[in-house]
Amino acid sequence: MKNNKSAFTLAEVLITLGVIGVVAAMTIPVLIQKHQEKVTVTKVKKIYSVISNAYEVLKIQNGDYSEWGTQGEDDQSVIFANKIVPHLKTNKVCGYTGKGCFPDTIYGKLITKSWYNIENSKRPYKLIMADGTLIALEERPKSGKVFVDVNGFKGPNQLGKDLFVFFVLPRRVIPLGIPDDELQDTEGYGDEGLQTGVSATAWIILFENMDYLHCEGLSFNGKHKCD
Repeated sequence: MKNNKSAFTLAEVLITLGVIGVVAAMTIPVLIQKHQEKVTVTKVKKIYSVISNAYEVLKIQNGDYSEWGTQGEDDQSVIFANKIVPHLKTNKVCGYTGKGCFPDTIYGKLITKSWYNIENSKRPYKLIMADGTLIALEERPKSGKVFVDVNGFKGPNQLGKDLFVFFVLPRRVIPLGIPDDELQDTEGYGDEGLQTGVSATAWIILFENMDYLHCEGLSFNGKHKCD
């Protein structure tokens, strides 16, 4: 009795493997990117919670930010840091003159390559948290400013991709990009700030995605995800 079963030829196998390879080459990078963005979103939300919780404790112990005595002092960022740093789990503290807590590079915005060299600036009080997150604290006339690099010394070192910013206001901690009457300047916030990365921190906290990197037409009062 003859065996009528047929097998794939070598050519058919190679073609199939080639198709699988093309599909994998197209889909795997997208899946990796989505995973990395989910990790970033989780880290931003975590540090927001850490800073917010620390500030709530500080308000009970020391009053709100307006009562900390930072305004008009020469060591403003140090006063700010001396209040909040004890409530953070740190691995290294560089202060505002030490080195090694941020990469020696100029951070950019999403559409601007050169913006701010945190490592070489003497304005922020710099530290590394126990989980590797980089933190820089700055005092402003009516608020404290917190820069957060969520992936440590890795790139791309851009606002809205791995660098995010929060404000410590007398009432609460808010992500950069949300207008508030306690802030002196809110130019470039909201929808306008999505292109530059200025509003990225607020977007992530509110909508838990980084779709502003991939499509246009998103709005705080409208569309919140790419199609």
